[in-house]
Amino acid sequence: MRRQNRAPVTCHDTNGDGDVGLGPVILDYTVVGPGGLTDDEGTGLVTIAASTGRGQIPRADVAATFVACLDEPGTIGKSFDLISGTTPIPEAVAGI
Repeated sequence: MRRQNRAPVTCHDTNGDGDVGLGPVILDYTVVGPGGLTDDEGTGLVTIAASTGRGQIPRADVAATFVACLDEPGTIGKSFDLISGTTPIPEAVAGI
């Protein structure tokens, strides 16, 4: 079954030999806008919203959120902001 909200991407000839290979490719995408990144230890607790306002978030929590998005089809084609918060990452991502 084909997923909705896919963005078309055209492969270009990057090495100049005229061979594109794949042609047009359809990719799933999720756009994540993290707040200010810190080197603090991750807490596993975040706030996800269309607009969170200013805030900070440990790099580890951003990475964990990226991984959680890979397993959550509901994030495909979505865009959201991400800062530290009070909701566990899996729960926050599932609520998108």
